[in-house]
Amino acid sequence: MDKTLMRIRYFTLILSMLALLPPSAQAREAFEGVWARTDKECRDEDGPNSRVVIDLNSKGGPLAERYEWHCKILKRAPVEQATRVHLRCHEFWEEYTKNQNGELRSETWSVRSPTRMLIDGKPFVRCIR
Repeated sequence: MDKTLMRIRYFTLILSMLALLPPSAQAREAFEGVWARTDKECRDEDGPNSRVVIDLNSKGGPLAERYEWHCKILKRAPVEQATRVHLRCHEFWEEYTKNQNGELRSETWSVRSPTRMLIDGKPFVRCIR
């Protein structure tokens, strides 16, 4: 078998395997992950701080979670070089799971690099574990 045919078969096999991967293993949005205003706040997982966890594959639906705020992502729309996000936020997890007493909010998320983004114009760094 000539080398060109072997390369085509190999390439086809790789593409087929990638297509079978579950969505969670495929490409993620650039803003997904854990973000905070400072590296110090990245290390503080429990205290009141600016940490934001953005998870589009959460069991309860797309989620943006902060200290004492649990926000369901209702809608995302591109705007210029950013994403406008509409949220329903709840102070308590029980209210979030029951979808009660939510407050509607919207934010603009603008990823500047793999490790930096702006949330409503405020700089955030990606928390790397």
